[in-house]
Amino acid sequence: MNVTTPLSKAQERKAVQYVEDTFMDIRSAYKKRSEPSMTKLPTPSSYLHAMQSLLAFILRIPPVDPSTPLRTIFLLRLTGDVMNSVTGYPPDMADFRQLLDFMDDLDQAWVAVLRSQIWDPDKGEGIDLIVPADLMQSGTTIQSAPVSQTERTKLRSLLLTGSRTAGGVHSRWRRRRV
Repeated sequence: MNVTTPLSKAQERKAVQYVEDTFMDIRSAYKKRSEPSMTKLPTPSSYLHAMQSLLAFILRIPPVDPSTPLRTIFLLRLTGDVMNSVTGYPPDMADFRQLLDFMDDLDQAWVAVLRSQIWDPDKGEGIDLIVPADLMQSGTTIQSAPVSQTERTKLRSLLLTGSRTAGGVHSRWRRRRV
């Protein structure tokens, strides 16, 4: 995907379909997590790997209008799903480092989205969008709407709810280790 141009209508439809299908597959597999032979995601590690792939795809959506809100909406959904689902797995210290790494990636993703930056997968962080001179000279307008106050409020709510949930998970994992 070119990061200086929005998705075409056809690309947007395909992206939405892919993300929705992937969310549905992950959710279905998550619900069957207690039956390892029946699911692709029997462990926190497998769940986080699936979400990491989806996160990478979402971050490839260009922060250029009218595509900008898609990235925000999908990232809100992914954040909520992770915060609610990761606690459904039994705590295992072997998965704790991967969980922390994933949460760090998610944090960096939100920094990039809130700053309307493009995602650099090699650096694992957002970088400022630099518009090529030929686009500026051609009179092409490139806009990137900031995250709305409503979306910021949803994110804040997810983080507050998730931090309470994560505190409980951390306590359970520490008790299990002892």
